[in-house]
Amino acid sequence: MIAGLLLLGLGACFLLDENPLLALFGGSEADSGFESGRSFGGEGGAGEGKGAGRGEGNAGVGESGAAGRGTGEGLAGAEDGAPPVLLVTGVVKARDGTTIANPGVFATCANEAIVHFVGGADGTFKLKGPPGTVRKLTIGAEKFAPREFSNVPEGTHLTVMLEPAVPFFGTVKDGEGTLVEQASVKLVPRGRPDLQTLTTQTSKEGTFRLTTVAPGRWDVSVSADGLAPYHEAGLVIPPPDGLERDYVLDRGLTLHGIVVAGQGKLVIGGAQVEIIDRIIKGRMTQHQSRRIGPFLSKTDGSFAIPGLLPGQTVLLVKALGYGATFHSHDLRSGDTESNRAVVNLPETTSLSGRAVDPGGQGVGGAMVVIRPKGFNRDQFSEIAPFLFGAEVYKDDAGDNWPAVRADAEGNWAIRNAPKAGNGQVQAFDPERRYAPSNSAPFDLFKGTPPLTLTMEPAVNVVGRVINDLGEPVDGALLWLASIRTLSQEDGTFTLRGVSEGEHHLTVRHAQHLQLKEPTTVGPAGIDDLEVVLERGAIVRGLVTDLRGEPIVGAWVAVRNHGNDRYGRRNQRLKSGLSGLDGRFDLGGFFAEKVNVVVAASGYRTDRRDGIAPDPRPIRFTLDDQAWELGGDIIGRVIDAGSKSPLIQVQIERCDPRRVLILDGAFIVQNQPPGTCSLEFKLPGYQRHIQYEIIVRSGEATELPDIQMHRAGRLTVTVKDWRNRAVRSTLRVRVQELAKQGNPGWSRTGVRDRKRRNVYTFSALRHGPYRIVVTGSGHKRTTRTISVTNAAARTTVKLRK
Repeated sequence: MIAGLLLLGLGACFLLDENPLLALFGGSEADSGFESGRSFGGEGGAGEGKGAGRGEGNAGVGESGAAGRGTGEGLAGAEDGAPPVLLVTGVVKARDGTTIANPGVFATCANEAIVHFVGGADGTFKLKGPPGTVRKLTIGAEKFAPREFSNVPEGTHLTVMLEPAVPFFGTVKDGEGTLVEQASVKLVPRGRPDLQTLTTQTSKEGTFRLTTVAPGRWDVSVSADGLAPYHEAGLVIPPPDGLERDYVLDRGLTLHGIVVAGQGKLVIGGAQVEIIDRIIKGRMTQHQSRRIGPFLSKTDGSFAIPGLLPGQTVLLVKALGYGATFHSHDLRSGDTESNRAVVNLPETTSLSGRAVDPGGQGVGGAMVVIRPKGFNRDQFSEIAPFLFGAEVYKDDAGDNWPAVRADAEGNWAIRNAPKAGNGQVQAFDPERRYAPSNSAPFDLFKGTPPLTLTMEPAVNVVGRVINDLGEPVDGALLWLASIRTLSQEDGTFTLRGVSEGEHHLTVRHAQHLQLKEPTTVGPAGIDDLEVVLERGAIVRGLVTDLRGEPIVGAWVAVRNHGNDRYGRRNQRLKSGLSGLDGRFDLGGFFAEKVNVVVAASGYRTDRRDGIAPDPRPIRFTLDDQAWELGGDIIGRVIDAGSKSPLIQVQIERCDPRRVLILDGAFIVQNQPPGTCSLEFKLPGYQRHIQYEIIVRSGEATELPDIQMHRAGRLTVTVKDWRNRAVRSTLRVRVQELAKQGNPGWSRTGVRDRKRRNVYTFSALRHGPYRIVVTGSGHKRTTRTISVTNAAARTTVKLRK
């Protein structure tokens, strides 16, 4: 079973930004080390800036294979010829505190000018350029892992600690043992936003080697054409020797399907079929998408997609003249029939209307935003351009919305909309002459007549956002009458295109409490609206290592100490990352005492309980963590009655990114050594907890089969002493009785909406229970029942 799990690994495709420093500092064995001084700009050149002429770098010229030597200064040209300012200064050191000579620096400035140069022999560097924030700054050196910083403020001084790079190498084979050429191997850092994603490809011999890997935890993705991808979460790559890993990619499953229309009466050839889904829980983090394709259906409508893994997948199918649709399918190993999909494309129709002013005159150039029901914005953005060539409406908060543009007379039309769709449309004026119209519903299945969207004359709301100390609040999100914007650095804001009348103003900011208050907008708008946000509680701190150097990108979580108003303990209130100077500032919550957890990859986690929020910073010193390889936990989950494997089981009490579940077999990858427990859940089954699992470093622990019993369901009907239904509000609970007859945990039943005296309890373990019924005007009534089957029923009569 271990071999089978290793063959069926997980993986995903990542969209990566190419970075010159990967080549400079060694992305693989072929490009490791510095190329030369020419890599940093050649004969005095340093890079090109978009719209900024050329950047300059004082890098000098070195011989091939040797590091160039320079003055340690980089200069980015300005677009308007303005004199450059000092943007960033710093010194580069190793973990032992010694300086690193001639570090490489790569920067993208505020005007998108790009400059790269070599630092000085004393490890210092200076970057000059146009005023503004440095969007991206990457620093590395030979034999060290590069680090990357985003949005570095002008005038910042950095002390950059580089870690000695370690190698990560191995081979990639298919299920038959054949070495795979040009397989992609990608490493994504776990919990380290200052590290880069590394990628390489296998050689003709099927080998790979990455030489600029920082010691720590990484997510590994291995993929090749025609083979199922492999994903390994939280792999520890320890110093100083690195790690060797051999991967086996299975042929995977092939999804066969057919694309039809008209409820199967017409087959569609030439349809585009793509795999585009969010990886389900237990595979990868939710923000990473898998995308394979597109594949084209044949003239008979059939298609085949090879190299897939068992589990849920989502198809996006599009065909000209027939619309587009998402199709969810569950793939299973050894079940050929279940791996066939029939995708029925919906019929298309048109939706049209007119954007007008109060006098009935058309509003030319209005943007009509479509919000279909059942789709989130990301999903709809995938199909909107294909359906009707949708444009994008960008609001003042920077968000994009699929839309269609009205013509000069205000007429708009969607010609290729799915006939089964419904939702809402709303008109916006990009020039802010008119306020947004009211949202108009549509139902394409039943048919919708042309819609008239009336847009009132617009006014502006101008004001300033401050906190309760009178300080300006930068980056607050303001929402008023469908118009959104962000406050500026001085707290000022302008909401353009607002209609007059009574509205609700909503203001949100990460460091302050949310504000929602009624606002009256007059015919002339508002010129001096002052918005005051309460800071609430604040927790500030500084995260350093044992040498006192700041730790960038440490994860900080603030949790409530004790119970909140809902009776919950240790609920997360705020979270964030430490900045370039190791500091963090989290606020905007109510709590008298909090628990603070600080974690960083490569360091031991620090936790402080019962801290009173205080504006004064708290210092967190993290101890270096010895890198120790984790172990795997493997096993099967089966039905206790039929002994058949169970799919889509949810495993908790561990990091979900480490869990891989395939047709009942599971593996928890790279679990830290020690003793742990796992909890197994599946709808319709009783939960199962496996205690005292011993995990050893570098070994696989195989568990006996996890047998899950079907859960019982109990329906309780409540009647009064006259045998009449009791429809007043009651509290109906069940208490599980332990072997000694004492009550254990209790659960409140779900009241039926139609039959108001019926209460339902699901996911019950088989055994004895006590039913407790209480309510205003009724005596407390109890009854004991034994749940021995999947659907038990009983009636409780209240005492007179």
